[in-house]
Amino acid sequence: MYQIKAVDYIDPNENIKVYSYQSIGTEMEHTHDFIELVYVKSGAGVHKLNNEENNIERGALFFLNIGQFHAFYSAERMELVNILLKPQFISGELLHSENALEILGLFLFEEFNGVLDRLIPHLTFIGKEMLELEVILDAMILEYSEKK
Repeated sequence: MYQIKAVDYIDPNENIKVYSYQSIGTEMEHTHDFIELVYVKSGAGVHKLNNEENNIERGALFFLNIGQFHAFYSAERMELVNILLKPQFISGELLHSENALEILGLFLFEEFNGVLDRLIPHLTFIGKEMLELEVILDAMILEYSEKK
């Protein structure tokens, strides 16, 4: 099993990385030592998560905890938005926000691993909510890339 390390993707001076990329074909099945949120912005394909395959399309949002293994497969081009979070990001910056308890309750620490895997493999946004989410993600990508 291939493991992706945060040190190879996230700037050592930061605890988060936000970007979009194009994917086509078969991605190597892998795991990581960070938390990953993935949003399908366009296209369609298959997401394999812990040996279970699901058809995916625009509007799908995945919460991937540390240690989960997954891969994307697509016969057509998919645009994916990735938000990579070091565990320190949650315990550091976000714990001071007003919604920290809600965020922690969603998906994070290893004690909840397995519970989340069964409850929320992914969410699907449609209609107005999907468009609103895409505006937020585009703003996050712009803010991250401009280092505001």
